[in-house]
Amino acid sequence: VTLGAKASLLVGDLVTIRADQLPGFVGEDRPYLHSVARSDAPPVEVNAALSAPSEVNPCIPIRLSSELSTGDSGRSMLAEWRLGNTTGLNDTQLTALWEQVYNATNSSDAVLELNFLAQDVHQPHMDASIEVIVGLTNWLRQSDSARATVRVSSAYSAPPLRPVAPSIEVKASDPVELAVEVQANPCASGGLVQITWAVWPQGTLTGWRSLEAFGLQDQRPQRQTAIHIASNSFDPDTKLNFRATAVYEGYTAMSEQIFEVTILPPARPLAVISSPSSVSKDCRLVLKSVSAESNLRHSWRCSDCHFVGFDLAALPESDSEVTIPGGSLNEGTYNFSLEVWRPDAREHSGESQITVAVVSASRPAVILSFPFVAGGAVSTRFPTSVDVEVTIEVEVVTDSECPVNDASWSWAVYHDNDNSTPSEPLESLRPSPGKSNSRINIPMNSLKKGGMYYFALLDDDGSILAKSPSFRADGPPVPGVVEVEPRQGQAVTTSFTIATHSWQDEDEESLQYSLYAFPTEK
Repeated sequence: VTLGAKASLLVGDLVTIRADQLPGFVGEDRPYLHSVARSDAPPVEVNAALSAPSEVNPCIPIRLSSELSTGDSGRSMLAEWRLGNTTGLNDTQLTALWEQVYNATNSSDAVLELNFLAQDVHQPHMDASIEVIVGLTNWLRQSDSARATVRVSSAYSAPPLRPVAPSIEVKASDPVELAVEVQANPCASGGLVQITWAVWPQGTLTGWRSLEAFGLQDQRPQRQTAIHIASNSFDPDTKLNFRATAVYEGYTAMSEQIFEVTILPPARPLAVISSPSSVSKDCRLVLKSVSAESNLRHSWRCSDCHFVGFDLAALPESDSEVTIPGGSLNEGTYNFSLEVWRPDAREHSGESQITVAVVSASRPAVILSFPFVAGGAVSTRFPTSVDVEVTIEVEVVTDSECPVNDASWSWAVYHDNDNSTPSEPLESLRPSPGKSNSRINIPMNSLKKGGMYYFALLDDDGSILAKSPSFRADGPPVPGVVEVEPRQGQAVTTSFTIATHSWQDEDEESLQYSLYAFPTEK
């Protein structure tokens, strides 16, 4: 006969079996069989451990656990709970506690929960000391005990605060949002919690002051546990400390949580130089600053240029476009750089560079404008997951010395690590002076997810007229795992943590997740 792992059987116990209930039993002379439980296993020492809070509010259940004890020898241990030295309780409260202790012992629970509120025996002003003892016995009759003392005090009534995020970094153009989680107090009237917020800019002697004292306004004042400060309320490149202070209504004990908020420096302006990759020495060279921002200041430079009749440094800072006349540069390769900054903020400037080849061949300069930045992504799922569609603006710069020949240009895609191997020719382009849009359809199987490529506009002889910055072929992410902790909880009161891992993408830092919760049928 095999007894389950939870059977309360100890070595030395007398086991009685109704033999007449066994299949195949014959005879009535011995309807009962008796045996003494024994084991060949060596004794296993029990080490009892009892974990408990040192101090609690009388309205919060006291959870005492012996789950960290060792020595069960493969079966659940018998647990015997009892009260030790206890002070500050009246007879009604003691009776209620003993009943809970008895129930835990009767079911041999590894965890004991003492609840004053459930028994309606708490007092508005209570200060008691409760000693709890647990005795544990394994099935080999090895025993040990542990004890813990808990103070139950109404004075211990500071609300437990937990920050949603103790430190954040935001741009000045973003709002500042801070929040805490707090447990309601069932002892207080309605369980209400009063929370106040204060701020102290780092590096100042102002001390803690209210939001109103700093001219700040919470955009969502109806929600005490969070604040929402409007964007552009703080100067860039500053740090502030925020403090949330909580107190239960009718109590004086307070708890606080400090937040550190960093307002990031302003992002450096971004400008890309748009120009042909090569130009005839007799044709004018046009360099353009392309930026999403207006009113930027510019400084154009070329360290290895020796101009004939032209001064690049003499251009005013407002000029976002440079036209270098034909004949100003000899044949060769030149590196142009551009520094851009916002008015009165040159310390936060941005820079870009481009290389232009000046050649002897007489052909017009070509300037390409792309819907992506250098190193940016081009989706491999647009528009139909069969072809990748990209529209490129082509500007052909012509003059009397550099006319447009009756030629047919074509597009190709090169792998960034193998310049000598272009794709099969794609759409052709009949050049014409001025600007025009060229739509390119690339077979999806031509781009490997995560690979770096660039577009090239080829002359009819196969030479490169102009090319794009490198871009990344951006494919859909590979799904991973979503974990929810805990798996079960109580509505409203339980906080759940949702974590993702093992999702794969060529740019994992840019992944954005949308989480959805669906009710399940009971």
